[in-house]
Amino acid sequence: MLVFDGCCRSTFAQPTCSASVLQLAAYEFNPNFGARVLITISPVEGTVSYAMRHRYQIDNETVEEEIALADLQIALMLNPLASLHEFTALTTCEDGTIAEGATFFLDFANASSECPPPINLVIEFVNNAAIGFRWNVNSQADRYQVNYTPQGGATQTAETPIPSFIQEIVPASVHTFEVRSICVVPGILNQADQYGPAYRFSIVTVDDIKAFKLGCFEMEKVVDTAYVLQCTKHGDFGPNKDSFLLVHKNVCLTAVREPVLLQTSIYPNPANDEISISFGLRQSSIVAGDLLNIQGQLLQNWLSPALLDTGVHLRRLYLGKHPPGIYLLRIQTQEQVFVQKIFKLP
Repeated sequence: MLVFDGCCRSTFAQPTCSASVLQLAAYEFNPNFGARVLITISPVEGTVSYAMRHRYQIDNETVEEEIALADLQIALMLNPLASLHEFTALTTCEDGTIAEGATFFLDFANASSECPPPINLVIEFVNNAAIGFRWNVNSQADRYQVNYTPQGGATQTAETPIPSFIQEIVPASVHTFEVRSICVVPGILNQADQYGPAYRFSIVTVDDIKAFKLGCFEMEKVVDTAYVLQCTKHGDFGPNKDSFLLVHKNVCLTAVREPVLLQTSIYPNPANDEISISFGLRQSSIVAGDLLNIQGQLLQNWLSPALLDTGVHLRRLYLGKHPPGIYLLRIQTQEQVFVQKIFKLP
């Protein structure tokens, strides 16, 4: 099964480079100035510049600004009068065409700005039965709320104490998710729940048998993590083009990029208190590293998301605070996930 995330499209010409992916990397709230966010964008080959389109509404009027991302990131103060903010990645290719990437939303309606939203949300897998995603642990959150709304269906609400979630999906083309942190604050008599801003994104799943048969002649171009697609039977996806995954069992690729993450070694394994982690990158990429327990729950971020250069990188992970047992070490780029069991000795 091949999974492509995001959507890229140019109004005037076919983009010749991949679309980028935006990530909400940090959030802070100041009572005097409001909410401030740090947004990063993934680098892609064949690109001369990166930008972000930011839309919001004030008094029923839409405000739109295009912000250059010279350093692959931007710190932005959000207008406190706007409740819904929309962020879209824009990539300028070497020939001047524009690839439009995936969109995510921050919804402050009926939310407490002091309770931070989920950050660094990553979709881990998608298939015809379920969707799994994770985000960074929020020290202020007691738990998290996940709302799932399939197209034409009722919203399902669940809570999870850990920063990851797997949702069984129902037959539908569009699946919309909202993830909120739930912070607990003291009340007059009892503690009260505060719901943070909702991080919203959509996934579109297209079954190539039920929906349409996709062949190379029907596709103008396929690239590694994004694509330009005009469905011969469905046309443009309209507003749902902003953020989705296209799931296909059989697809003919016209362009395939070699894996970014090269040979990875972890030693010693088993280990006592410290292990060394060595990994190579074929090209510069944003990389993150986590330590999980055997149930997949996040224990430690040993490598915060960072843009690393081409070559071999060495990191050390201290295990002293963790009891003996089996753990999962995870290394993740924008395109790949590497997981290996490690054993801590008594």
